[in-house]
Amino acid sequence: MLKKKLTITTLTGFAVIILTSVFYGNVLNTVNPQLFSSFQKDSESLVVGRLYKSRLNGVFSGGGFLGFNYPHDSVIIPGSLIEYQSQNLGWWGYESPNEMSKFSFQYDAFENDYIVDKYETYFSQQGMQGLIYHSLGFLFNITGDDLIKLCQFLNSLFLALVLCMLLIWIFHYFGWLSTIACFIFILCSQWLIVFADNMLYVAGFYFLPMVINLWYLHFSIGKINRVKTLFLITFFFVTLKCIVSGFDFIIPVLVMSVLPLLFYAYVEQWKFKKTIFNALSLSAFALSGVLFSLILLGVQIGLYIDSLSEGFDYLAHTTERRTYGNVRDLEYIIKQNNAISLFDILDYYLNGFAIDFTHVINFRIKIKILFSQLLLFITLVPLINLYKDKKLMGLAIMILSSLFGPLGWFVIFKYHTVTHTHMNLFVWYLPTLIFSVIFIMYTMEKGFQYVILNTKINTDRKT
Repeated sequence: MLKKKLTITTLTGFAVIILTSVFYGNVLNTVNPQLFSSFQKDSESLVVGRLYKSRLNGVFSGGGFLGFNYPHDSVIIPGSLIEYQSQNLGWWGYESPNEMSKFSFQYDAFENDYIVDKYETYFSQQGMQGLIYHSLGFLFNITGDDLIKLCQFLNSLFLALVLCMLLIWIFHYFGWLSTIACFIFILCSQWLIVFADNMLYVAGFYFLPMVINLWYLHFSIGKINRVKTLFLITFFFVTLKCIVSGFDFIIPVLVMSVLPLLFYAYVEQWKFKKTIFNALSLSAFALSGVLFSLILLGVQIGLYIDSLSEGFDYLAHTTERRTYGNVRDLEYIIKQNNAISLFDILDYYLNGFAIDFTHVINFRIKIKILFSQLLLFITLVPLINLYKDKKLMGLAIMILSSLFGPLGWFVIFKYHTVTHTHMNLFVWYLPTLIFSVIFIMYTMEKGFQYVILNTKINTDRKT
């Protein structure tokens, strides 16, 4: 037993190192290097802008919110930009004159100590990332590019640790083959990799509530009364996710937090009424974590602008805009948005590339696999002994239930889905595709065992 534990610990250590290397440095070149180096730097620059603001004016300046610093020094900024700013500073958008990027400026200013002027606050998140990263910089006495690299590395390490916790759980219930298959799939998952080191999203928090719940229920087998504690755990970790990494992809995260309960409810054969009650209660606590975070954010905004009512009005306006848009402000875009059907959305997101090996150096076979192809393959796998294997049936229930996450995100946050097509493919990993890989491998393994066993029985009968 001790030898087995040491083996698992050693292999887990290697897995963490490999995953961290891939997430942080794209060492296998699984992702197009250009995509990897540039992905969502506009979003991440909000955090970098916050770090520079914290260094200049303290962590609670600007209400502690993420945001953008505006240039001031005429030596650094082209004359046309200065003139452009003088007209209306708020007009500086995605690309300014002479191709001075609003986003790249945040990195340059933080590294080179540029003189800055106005700070544009971003109210859609609490900005806790900025506080944590700034504290790390203070602790290790580093700043600029060095601090950015450290934070990106730690984000990669954090996601690697969370996913390895999941892999250990997979091994415990579904064995080596499923665990190895899942590990390889993660290494090949380009959309998971590009999110891994981003300082804004802190992707480990998307999986953490589900993984914590899986292990808590694992250690609580036979102790149904401990399910009540699970409600509080879920509330805490969903709240933590919202405060630290914002509300992006929150629908899949809420669904993921309930999946462990559905798995163990089937495996342990809970009564149907008890399962429904516990699932609804857990969902309510998970949703309460989101609502509690929104209240905290509303209060934070209200205190900063000196009006609580306006703070909550902003949240209502932002929610409206990101779901079905706000016709008053974005009439043309919203008209286009409303003309797009759910079928159009699914058609686009099912035909994105889940795996793309065309950029892997010295890899002669150029492989591209669509999300639709992976999901279709899952439906074609023969369900051998499905109903006789509680673990496999429990996994199937989790996979089917997990689909409410992506579909819920596409439907409820339609505007975000339509306007951010470059990033929403990520939702298929939360966790539908990851569990589907386990399902495929474990089903195939059981199928081979079934064939071998029957072949042996027939042979024994003949002899």
